[in-house]
Amino acid sequence: MKKLLLLRHAQTLSTGGLPDIERKLTPKGKEDALALGRAMKNNGYQPDLILCSSAKRTKETLNHVMETLEKCAIKIIPSIYNGTRKDLFRLIQNVNDDVKTLMLIGHNPVIHTLIATLSLEKSTALMNRLMSGYPPGTISTLNCPCKKWADIQVKDNPLTNLMSPLDYNAPATPTRWT
Repeated sequence: MKKLLLLRHAQTLSTGGLPDIERKLTPKGKEDALALGRAMKNNGYQPDLILCSSAKRTKETLNHVMETLEKCAIKIIPSIYNGTRKDLFRLIQNVNDDVKTLMLIGHNPVIHTLIATLSLEKSTALMNRLMSGYPPGTISTLNCPCKKWADIQVKDNPLTNLMSPLDYNAPATPTRWT
């Protein structure tokens, strides 16, 4: 069995005249990424390999998440930035089989559609949450019942966890209550 972690980068600033690929994380995005690293550690989500888009915001998300996790192999892959769902699926299929837990950090809408495509379709609370959107800083965990990454199938991988910043970094008192 393999484990696949799919992460949408944390919250970003507007372009501010910069090319989209150069967008940076907001202070909240940085805080969320740090908190996500702690949540991943608490849940035992230690990747063996991380595939990350070459965009500034994904690399910043990666750096903040990794402040808590143990070191692992990391590959910055430019094609993730503009890649399609099929491109990312092929990347996953080509991962070395020694990798038990793979993490991919990318962008919406592709990350969201990839998770929906790979997830075992069952009417669960997690699937309902997945179908309601995928905000920045959200991570999904799929258990993949394959021995080789090349054998991963669509609609065959149970979605075992979905965490958004409201799950792992919610304010003690929501602002709407103050």
